[in-house]
Amino acid sequence: MQTQERAKEHELGNLLRYWRHQRGKSQLDLSLDTGISQRYLSFVESGRSVPSRDLLMIVSETLEIPLRERSVLLLASGYAAVYTEHAWEVPEMAAVTKAIDRVLKQQEPHPALVLDRYWIVIRTNEAAPRFFGSFADLDARKKPRNLLDLMLDPAGMRPFVEPWVSRCGPSSARSPRNSGPCRGSKDGGAVEKPGKISGREGTEPNSQGARPGHSHHLRRER
Repeated sequence: MQTQERAKEHELGNLLRYWRHQRGKSQLDLSLDTGISQRYLSFVESGRSVPSRDLLMIVSETLEIPLRERSVLLLASGYAAVYTEHAWEVPEMAAVTKAIDRVLKQQEPHPALVLDRYWIVIRTNEAAPRFFGSFADLDARKKPRNLLDLMLDPAGMRPFVEPWVSRCGPSSARSPRNSGPCRGSKDGGAVEKPGKISGREGTEPNSQGARPGHSHHLRRER
């Protein structure tokens, strides 16, 4: 239902244009990458042509659009969604959640978390709340908690990350890469305004998103 509502709110051309801009590609770039003529891509974005399902899948794969967002593109074009979406609690997800819980437990005594695309914490092992609770008051934060907000909030982990200025940029820049144009308010605003909450107003995060691999150094006050 949520996916169908989003498809109604955003026509196909706007969605394709959004993801193309997110990946830093022009129509010519996308044409060269997919083998689809730039003229036809322009017609699709302007609403003058309706693409086939196969063409949408090629473009989605080239732009590395998340599976959930590919379903939005298909619905916006009048096609049935290919990828289904289930809540964590449904019986169909039992095997998946069991496997994830096993992986989380194997990370003990180190903290491990499962996040959704909004950086909202879905599941953790027992070490995670102990670790983050030693730096911030988790009881003061209502569930579901947002990890990005916890890391960037001056009342959260931010005072313990050093050096802050050189570390906060890559994390905040990564957040928008896999989020669609309708992120809403589920992220608590942390994804929408990483520059402001990180104390680096006026800086534009890289639209390509930073790759994972950097580390954060935490300090404990004695």
